[in-house]
Amino acid sequence: SEPPPPMMAGVVNLYTREYFSALAGRLAPGGLATYWLPIHQLEPRGAHAVIAAFCEVFPDCTMWAGSGYHWILMGGRDFAYRPDPAHFARGWRDAQAGPRVRASGLEHPGQLGATFLADAAQLREWYRDARPLTDNHPKRLAAPPRDDGVPDEYAKWQVPETARRHFESSQWIARHWPEAMIRESLPYFAVQPITNGMVLPDPVRNLPLVDGVLRNTDLRIPILWLLGSDVPEQRILLRATGADARKRTYPVEVAYPLGIRALADRDFARAGELFGEVAERDPRAAGALAAYALCRAGQAKRAAAVPGAGRLPPELRCWRGR
Repeated sequence: SEPPPPMMAGVVNLYTREYFSALAGRLAPGGLATYWLPIHQLEPRGAHAVIAAFCEVFPDCTMWAGSGYHWILMGGRDFAYRPDPAHFARGWRDAQAGPRVRASGLEHPGQLGATFLADAAQLREWYRDARPLTDNHPKRLAAPPRDDGVPDEYAKWQVPETARRHFESSQWIARHWPEAMIRESLPYFAVQPITNGMVLPDPVRNLPLVDGVLRNTDLRIPILWLLGSDVPEQRILLRATGADARKRTYPVEVAYPLGIRALADRDFARAGELFGEVAERDPRAAGALAAYALCRAGQAKRAAAVPGAGRLPPELRCWRGR
């Protein structure tokens, strides 16, 4: 379910205990319901009231990350299943669904586990004795949040170490997550902030994260996002340039995203060439990226000579005089 934002007039009743009870009543045995929780649009006491209402109706409630502070509540009716890994991963194998799932940042089934935030017991520790949002008490939703940023109370839930600890200790995960995939999901918590869209706008400042992803995973999508590209742009480029983008030089607006693609493909030498072409004309935009790629390609002298190479963070440089 994805209703209108909860603070809009008349929408509060789509977040109450009564509505969640109606939703639960429509589930077949073994069914699951998911519900949009725009946590950033709620004061903490209002969020507590909504979660308390949902968890009263769905005793097996869990909370998951979506994008940024758009979270997801999930609950079941007599849900007692643990899918086997092959069945669980079928969406990634589907010819139509698979590319869309991967483009969303979930390149492997195990990454879905890293979107976990909390189960029922962990949520009760958070909202404690909060009264649930009900039709007769709509003002428990509280006032809209202030404009001075997301409360720390919310931010702490998305700290990778906290979310991973909740995942490892969760009784719901122990009962329902594909057992063979529990360990597979654990490393992806470190990448989850990127998947959540919490990316700085300056690609150079993101290079330490890029380096970590390239060295410790086989993921491609985070590299695109960290450096300012995405799957739709890369598809357009693929149609425009063909499968082999090595045959010619390109204008800056094409060479730069092609460099990002080469870096995501771990083709460091080609990424260095493409970013180097851009750096000749715009050192500030691409000099550090070219130097990084050339360092990873083992070409230290060329890396140091790239215009704008000095913007590369010292810990990523491969030449003397850091």
